[in-house]
Amino acid sequence: MMFKWLKNLFNRCSANQTQIDIVVAHIKYHGSISTTEAKEVGIKHLRSVICKMKDRGYKVKNVGKQGKVGVYKF
Repeated sequence: MMFKWLKNLFNRCSANQTQIDIVVAHIKYHGSISTTEAKEVGIKHLRSVICKMKDRGYKVKNVGKQGKVGVYKF
């Protein structure tokens, strides 16, 4: 699987890693995350996670084309 490195990363960390942590790690490693990539790492509703991140002060923007797959980055 393409994102095996991410699952291995969080298997070594504490058991209480959140979806926000997964998204932040993915964006830092790859530069962005799409809804398709999010589903591959177990996040069904990426937009919901992005909204929570914005509420916590993260500066995240959608760089995907309108009406297409969401692509987010810092």
